[in-house]
Amino acid sequence: MSAIPLTGKGRLTLNLAMLINMLSIGSTMMVMPLAADLASPLNMPPQYAGYIAGLAGLAAALASWLAAPWLDLFARRPLLVALAALRFAVLASCAAVQTSTQLMCLFALSGVFAGPMGATLMAAIVDITPAAQRGRQLAYVAMGFSLAGIAVVPLALGLSQWLSWRWAFLAIGGAGLLLTLLVAMLLPLLGEHRATRRGRMRFRAEPLWLWAMLVVGVQAGAHSLLIPHFASYFRFNLGVAREMIPLLFLLGGLASMAAMQLSGRLIDRGHTLVAVVGSNLLLMFATLIGFVWGAMLLPLMLVFPLFMAASSARFSAAQTITAGIPAPEQRAGFMGWQNTLAGLASGAASLAGGYWLSSTPDGALVGYSSLALLSLLGVAIALFGTVMIVLGLRQPAAAEGLRS
Repeated sequence: MSAIPLTGKGRLTLNLAMLINMLSIGSTMMVMPLAADLASPLNMPPQYAGYIAGLAGLAAALASWLAAPWLDLFARRPLLVALAALRFAVLASCAAVQTSTQLMCLFALSGVFAGPMGATLMAAIVDITPAAQRGRQLAYVAMGFSLAGIAVVPLALGLSQWLSWRWAFLAIGGAGLLLTLLVAMLLPLLGEHRATRRGRMRFRAEPLWLWAMLVVGVQAGAHSLLIPHFASYFRFNLGVAREMIPLLFLLGGLASMAAMQLSGRLIDRGHTLVAVVGSNLLLMFATLIGFVWGAMLLPLMLVFPLFMAASSARFSAAQTITAGIPAPEQRAGFMGWQNTLAGLASGAASLAGGYWLSSTPDGALVGYSSLALLSLLGVAIALFGTVMIVLGLRQPAAAEGLRS
């Protein structure tokens, strides 16, 4: 697969990929904060927003799993354009719903297209990115996750407040369709991988593939044990003022973007183990002093951005490393299976965390430190798995065998 220069049109293509990633993730994130605005017009209990987001995530994971064997049979551009157009068109149509049931069904349908779209998008970026720059560029596209929380969610909330909740879906869906049109015009066909693709792809139960699936699943699960409960923990356990919580998440998002770029640069310069081990050790440190040992040993304004930065850096490093495992004709399917495991692990961990925790009459969470210890165990397992992948990829015979 021939890469394209990351200047001019190549750089524009990467920007488009990052923006599509940002809008797709942001559209899923925005449902929970919009719950209060959706409740009255749709006669919907606010907690139903969690079911809507959860069902869409489950739909994306299952669709990725089912579609994975077939994704590499098609050229990247037409497949990506078709999936993105369907994803954002269905998302925009959510503005027309009249009941919560209609919203749940349409939003879940948009998730069906989101899963395979994400796998195809990342496969296309790996295809066009020179190997020596892959760490930085994949980190750049992955910044869409942080930007979704910083930009898309506040935009959706602002549109809902100033105009109507319907405008949030229309604006995000419409912007996604516009970006899809630009992808159709600017992205290369990217069909060379089909020359060696014969029929549907089967999952390869080989060591590096299995380590990659373990790492992505455990990383997502360990992260999701803690993330959904941060706001409550900050407010009721640590006494953080409600108006300070958005600032914390803003700082965390900014720190995440910087850390992902640093991690990518380290990998591109050959310091892969430094990026992997360093980010995981920093994450363990932040988890210990922030959520295991009770009273904060360092200010939360330092600990939380450090936690988010380290978590994002290790995710970015693992994504870049595992992208080197599949051959081009296996790439989209491989990433589809990874997306499935990440989605299922994240959902299961969120449910398990909610079941494990209890609260005092004043709202303080009970059991959060033990949940953080379990998350630490997941970090350690993922670190070990990532190191095994790095060492495995350094053995030319083993790596070449995976591509045969």
